[in-house]
Amino acid sequence: MWLIGFLLISPCMLFPQDWNEKFEWWNNKHNWDGVTPWHQYIGLSTSYMGPNALPVPQIQDASLAKVPEFNYSNNYFFQKGDHTVDAKIKFIYPFERVQLSAWIVPLEYFHITDTLIRDKRAIRYKNPEGTASGDLYMGTHVKIIDNAQWPDIVLGFVFRTASGSKLSMARYTDMPGYYFDLSVGHTFQLDHENLKKIRLYGMSGFYVYQTYDLLHNQNDAVLYGLGANLHFKKFSVSNQLGGYYGYLDIGDHPMIYRLKIKLKQQHFDWHLRYQYGINDYPYQSTGIGFTWKIPEIGIQKK
Repeated sequence: MWLIGFLLISPCMLFPQDWNEKFEWWNNKHNWDGVTPWHQYIGLSTSYMGPNALPVPQIQDASLAKVPEFNYSNNYFFQKGDHTVDAKIKFIYPFERVQLSAWIVPLEYFHITDTLIRDKRAIRYKNPEGTASGDLYMGTHVKIIDNAQWPDIVLGFVFRTASGSKLSMARYTDMPGYYFDLSVGHTFQLDHENLKKIRLYGMSGFYVYQTYDLLHNQNDAVLYGLGANLHFKKFSVSNQLGGYYGYLDIGDHPMIYRLKIKLKQQHFDWHLRYQYGINDYPYQSTGIGFTWKIPEIGIQKK
């Protein structure tokens, strides 16, 4: 009996500070009922989490890479009182009509100084600052139609793991997700000295991610996007508008504008990017990076 008593008492000896006392400020701020798990207070949407938690997916232009590619970028996301710097890597391996890809934000640094943002997101810590690692995405895209006389059509499926960290600071959801996308695009060749061609494209799909809501275990969203790529002699300019429309209506209707300028070289493409959140995405962001095209490990397409 003394052994049982010791085992019951020892946790209090090892942890003299009550766990609830540590977060007493949070309990009072959010009127915690003493029963509901804290993570159910966090809104899983682009309006209540970090910029990389539930981002608008890449807007596909209905084309596949010609050779394997390694992409690296640094991005800075900002709004008043909330700043994030990250590193993102992506690897693409194309086959004849299929493309495999994987990407992740292995590290981000964040600092939130606005207490209104902290409390709106139900963040568990008074001074949210630190580092986090992101979710791993894995995608497969298949070219359905590839004909110069007709628009190209590409079907894609992307799965997101629950590998992201720092749910308690509203950085990542710690829940999986996936999306399907169908993109249609066509390139118009131009007889111009500088502007060589224009590619117009559109994308639609279905985006799903898991939640902690007891009534709605997942959020389903319509995915959409439009874009135009202008190809000049040595560089290209991409303009995109897109987002998704979730059915839970919890700040889950993000719409963004993206601008990307790419400097073309033989084996390296350098790019600058800018992103603006139009709706339910409070961040603006800028970024710089490169794409390393690796013909040595793949067969270049014609």
